[in-house]
Amino acid sequence: MAKTVQHEAVLPLWDERPPGTPADLTPDIEERSATPFRANRAMTGIAMPGLTAWVPERPNGTSIVIAPGGSYRRIVLDKEGLEIAKALAPLGVTCFLLSYRLPDEGHAGRG
Repeated sequence: MAKTVQHEAVLPLWDERPPGTPADLTPDIEERSATPFRANRAMTGIAMPGLTAWVPERPNGTSIVIAPGGSYRRIVLDKEGLEIAKALAPLGVTCFLLSYRLPDEGHAGRG
């Protein structure tokens, strides 16, 4: 199988925990798949929002921000994020996967 991603890097959106983030908030990833051959992970507890850059081996100058959904209760990592990035990498598209704070996790001000 040909290598399609040259590297990935996590780019934090804040230098430190954003103001109003609960001190006890920690990331949690839940595997929700019924089959071992298809990942279906969901993430909650995002204390440090950021972008994960997927840079293809041969970038073509095009990029996209992927904001995975999850009804503002979770971020669906595989089906709504990683699978899209993997599909676009062979085409030369650089993908930025966004992890964002969720509104019901106790952030003061929710801003």
